[in-house]
Amino acid sequence: MMRSVLMGQLARPMIPLRRKQLVIKRNASVERAVSS
Repeated sequence: MMRSVLMGQLARPMIPLRRKQLVIKRNASVERAVSS
């Protein structure tokens, strides 16, 4: 029981982190396109 709960808590923050990294990458590419 405890192991599954811990895994759920670990897996939950990973999804927003992935999304945040994707957004940061997209913003960086957009800024590069705008500045050039």
